[in-house]
Amino acid sequence: MEFSSVTEEDEDRIIALTLEHLTDGAYVENCMRKQFASGKYYGVKATEDGELAGYLTFKEGIDFTYPHDELRSEVIKEAKGRKVFTGDAIYVNPKYRKCGLGGKLTAMARDIMIDHGGYYFLGEMWIYPDGTIPAHSPSKIYGEYEYEKIVPMFYKDNKKYGLTCPICGEDCKCGALISLIRLDAGKGTEDEKK
Repeated sequence: MEFSSVTEEDEDRIIALTLEHLTDGAYVENCMRKQFASGKYYGVKATEDGELAGYLTFKEGIDFTYPHDELRSEVIKEAKGRKVFTGDAIYVNPKYRKCGLGGKLTAMARDIMIDHGGYYFLGEMWIYPDGTIPAHSPSKIYGEYEYEKIVPMFYKDNKKYGLTCPICGEDCKCGALISLIRLDAGKGTEDEKK
């Protein structure tokens, strides 16, 4: 398995996988293309024999899938002027799941954020209608949670933005766990060593 930073050559493949397995819609594609071009969008990937096994993308600043102005103001207040990176997407090919790949990608991303002056990681983690939070376990590698808020029906306006939830379709009932995680607390955790 090889690990490296995402490059512009990965853009089309990462966008295609995000649209296929995460949130679909022209809005997401347009946002991702703008982010790739911004110079403030980062990612790490794992490949094996030329196959993309997984990736994790993130960006500078406080940003949600679509605007949540009141919540954004709340997070800005909690961050107290410190630099924040927001997670964008994490995907692991089913063939490579349950082997710690998400944790390794998360640890790499955390180190890049710290190297770029990041103090906090802002996580917007899906809460499926059954209560499952797929990204919760790897996110603990970033560091210590300093702020958490569960927002039921977080994606209820998906249709307004032309988005389709891979779980619910157009009428999304998924919530989100919004968390502000201090990056410096996670270095060298036992979880990432697994």
